[in-house]
Amino acid sequence: MTRTLLRDAGRESGVSGTDTSAQRFSSVAPETLSRRIVRELIGRIVQGHFRPGDLLPTEEELCHQLGVSRSVVREATKAVTILGMVQSRQGRGTEVQPYDSWNEFAPEVIEARRERNQVDEFLIHLLELRRIVEVEAAGLAAARAGDADREAMRSMVEEMRRVGEDVEAFARLDVAFHDAVIAATGNRPLRNLLRTIEPALLAARTVSLTSRRSGIARSTREHRAIFRAIVEGSGERARSAMARHLSWTANLSIPPQPTPDA
Repeated sequence: MTRTLLRDAGRESGVSGTDTSAQRFSSVAPETLSRRIVRELIGRIVQGHFRPGDLLPTEEELCHQLGVSRSVVREATKAVTILGMVQSRQGRGTEVQPYDSWNEFAPEVIEARRERNQVDEFLIHLLELRRIVEVEAAGLAAARAGDADREAMRSMVEEMRRVGEDVEAFARLDVAFHDAVIAATGNRPLRNLLRTIEPALLAARTVSLTSRRSGIARSTREHRAIFRAIVEGSGERARSAMARHLSWTANLSIPPQPTPDA
């Protein structure tokens, strides 16, 4: 299989398989090629081109559509199977699995959603989780934050005003600010829980910032209001500010799914 993957990489780069120095450099290409096909398969599933219960095209069809060998397709399909998104059944083909079977916190799945700005049931439920947890966390932070916590939040709020319309930079600051609020609660189990899903939260926040008109400017004001309430030690105002900041997500709905290409 290794020789086949190397041959595929050589075809893509236009390098002859007899050049030994080229083969040394192309040894990293098969992994890149396989990952590209994995992203493509995950992306098509995430976007609804293939839904739970649907069968993926046959190996032969995927080879033709994607322009790669059977070994690359098999490697990519295996990776998607490990994520719980598909399962190969003898005599039936490769079937897309129910959403409950997916490892939706896997970086590959989160990245596919982020790349496609995909607002789906998973991200909406994730935003619901944020509302449930972070409103009360803001109240605890107001009661428990120390000088270092408040200074960390202050620097992030000030930096938010400087990043302009850079959505990715702002999303990172957004995650860091909310992490600082959680840290200020002093609740270690809560911090560890949210840390495990941080990549998913980053994806959700990037989507949210691009889903609202004047998203960054409004979000900056809301973060400043949360920060002021925490600095003043007002749990009630901190909860209220956080609830306002996250309240718009309650009106999100799942958009109509695209019609699969014929």
